[in-house]
Amino acid sequence: MPPNSLPAPLTIFVDANVLFSRTLRDWTIMLSLEDGAPFNLHTSEDVLAEVCYRYRRKRPTAPGRLIAAIRSRIVDSLGGLVTDYTPDPSNRPTDLNDLHVHAAACVCAADFVLTDDRAFETWALAPGSDTPYQPIRPDLFFMWMLTCFPGIVVSVYGQQLAYWAQREPVPDLPARLRQAGCPRFATQLNRLSATPQ
Repeated sequence: MPPNSLPAPLTIFVDANVLFSRTLRDWTIMLSLEDGAPFNLHTSEDVLAEVCYRYRRKRPTAPGRLIAAIRSRIVDSLGGLVTDYTPDPSNRPTDLNDLHVHAAACVCAADFVLTDDRAFETWALAPGSDTPYQPIRPDLFFMWMLTCFPGIVVSVYGQQLAYWAQREPVPDLPARLRQAGCPRFATQLNRLSATPQ
């Protein structure tokens, strides 16, 4: 869990499984763009390539401009794009496909890796692991933001409601979050929306 008070903005490296999910991507980026956001987002070219590849596999007929727009929006939200890193097979996650994430997170001196990969989290938190960052799942990260920076979360929630209200008769943002693996944050948003303003 990130600290309640910060001497400087945190560096958060974002994994592909977070950026691939429309819900997780939107919340993460929108929170980062708010005034007073306590963190900067970083990711790597490898992660961006994985996001684009997975999106193309999911939507084989999507126009190229749509995928380019997603990539552009991610890049525009970043505090840094990591391009020069060397995966070290002697100190690796359980899954070799996560090796590049570990290497890039180390290069940018990430405080946290925002990931929904449980195997990666298990490896990084295992006894004896010397990872210089802490993995954190989106649900816990969003809950931390709500606890420590509620004004930022309320602002983003309002923006999201306004956006989806133009596209759906009754937008259900908590349902989207539950589907994206954020049940605790979804419950808190339900309570927030039920509180008289």
